[in-house]
Amino acid sequence: MTAKEKLSELFQVIISAFASGWLVAVGILINFTAGAGVELSFSSFVNLPFFIAMVVGFSIIFLLLYSYFDSEIVKGFSFLCALCFFCFSLAAKVGKTEVYIVLFIVIMISLYCFDNKYKPTHLNKDVSDKIQWSLIVAFALLAFGCVLAISVLRYTTYSSPNYDFGIFCNMFYNMKKSGMAVTTCERDKLLSHFAVHISPVFYLILPVYWIFPSPITLAVVQPIVVFSAVIPFFLLAKHLKLSKNAVMFITIAFSVYAPLSTGCFYDLHENCFLVPFLMWMFYFFEKDNKLFMFVSAALVLSVKEDAFVYIVFFAIYTLVARKKYLTGSVLLVSAVAYFGICCLILTTFGTGIMESRYSNLADGGSLIDAAKTIIVNPGYAIGEVLVTKDNDIRKFLYIAEIFCPLVFLPFMSKDFKRYILILPIFINLLTKYPYQYDITFQYTFGISVFLSYFSLLNLADIEKEKQTKLSFASVIASMMLFIMIVLPKTAAYYDKQQFNSETYDEITQALEIIPENASVTATTYYLPHLASRDVIYEDEYHDTPSTQYFVLDTSRAVAAGRNEKYLAAGYQLIYSKEGIIEIYYNPDMP
Repeated sequence: MTAKEKLSELFQVIISAFASGWLVAVGILINFTAGAGVELSFSSFVNLPFFIAMVVGFSIIFLLLYSYFDSEIVKGFSFLCALCFFCFSLAAKVGKTEVYIVLFIVIMISLYCFDNKYKPTHLNKDVSDKIQWSLIVAFALLAFGCVLAISVLRYTTYSSPNYDFGIFCNMFYNMKKSGMAVTTCERDKLLSHFAVHISPVFYLILPVYWIFPSPITLAVVQPIVVFSAVIPFFLLAKHLKLSKNAVMFITIAFSVYAPLSTGCFYDLHENCFLVPFLMWMFYFFEKDNKLFMFVSAALVLSVKEDAFVYIVFFAIYTLVARKKYLTGSVLLVSAVAYFGICCLILTTFGTGIMESRYSNLADGGSLIDAAKTIIVNPGYAIGEVLVTKDNDIRKFLYIAEIFCPLVFLPFMSKDFKRYILILPIFINLLTKYPYQYDITFQYTFGISVFLSYFSLLNLADIEKEKQTKLSFASVIASMMLFIMIVLPKTAAYYDKQQFNSETYDEITQALEIIPENASVTATTYYLPHLASRDVIYEDEYHDTPSTQYFVLDTSRAVAAGRNEKYLAAGYQLIYSKEGIIEIYYNPDMP
């Protein structure tokens, strides 16, 4: 090697070490310095001499690392790790999808350049079964633990509102008592929940609630249900004969796939059952086990009346793409027939089906009118795909949050018929109902499973070496979004519990004043803690005072004036904690 070549190599090593040291130093500052990492004020918090010392120090560490291992791949890999550390730190601190998209692009380009230059083979060396299982279980438990903490802490920090957690708390109390899924706080009267949504799947939770009759039980059940889908996903990945490392990486990516975790953020919903039921249905379909596939499909239908649409799309896929004519026909006819029966029940005995969410396609009409618009006026429908209620870019960001963690694997198929599996996403994109294109609500559970299944099918068609690299990239992208959204949420609720524990204890003690058999009207965030009783109403929708007790959350601005109608009706203040809670009582009420 000539002197010029040695000098050039030394220069590259120094640049690589400096860049890696700089990224690590900035990443540490982002984590431990006040101020967001993308705000101008962040610079004022940084001590420049200390920062320079950090960069130099870490650069020297990387240089020592390079000299010790004396390997080209170590240089590239160490820079990649430093870049990931910086991106993860920034994503966690900033928490904006726009930033995530930029970081996602940067990391994907870096992974591509790294692979193109160094062609690492260690990713394709099969890990042992022990390591595979250990890593999958570790990441699954990490995600599960975070979501479980959020679910429980939402309840214990009085952050769960009546709509919808209070409703389900009251419903399960009545289910345990009489077997009937009735509530008083859903429509401000005694009414079966099945008059609003037909969800017999809730009875699967009842035995657990019977043993542990507490709202916390309901908070715990949902993450267990969601993350149980890791099992059929892993089995499906193995059945499709992915490389051993690809099975491990893609299962880890599924475990930390943010839309599954964030779908649990707004308390218990029946939609959570879509995740395991759909995944088992896909697994048994691929295994050609018709009996258990149909059982799984029936369980999907039991989730909610509108879950039939997922079976319809899957049936069309089995008919068109897989040419399973009998299977597809049975699925299609059964799903449509079931939905028809549900519609008949809801319109005859219930409150009707929720058609208003697609009023932008029906001009105030029915779902049939919306379907007609899509068929005869597709130009208008296409125009609505990215249009939101507030005319912002929320739907574009929603698409990025769903597809980026999957490294766009659903689009890596040459089989055009397979793209039927992507169509359920339009359920969420064709509406202007904002919660349906927000991954922090339950409406993304179904499409997340479809896209995960689609990704597995496409991954199985790719050569083994690329399978591992793409699945590894998916882990990086999924983990970054998880760090950006889920971890900060977990920390925020934990801090809320720690900093306000005395206040929550005071509220709990105050609520214990109210007898278990008393009728109560309460403001929304206190209602779930009082829902285990025969009569419970939410104040916002209960116009006429009619219960023995009224509980007012005075920590929120909306409390102003809420007590006036109760005072006028003869209620007396029996407990008050300024800025926290007021309890009123009227002995003359039944």
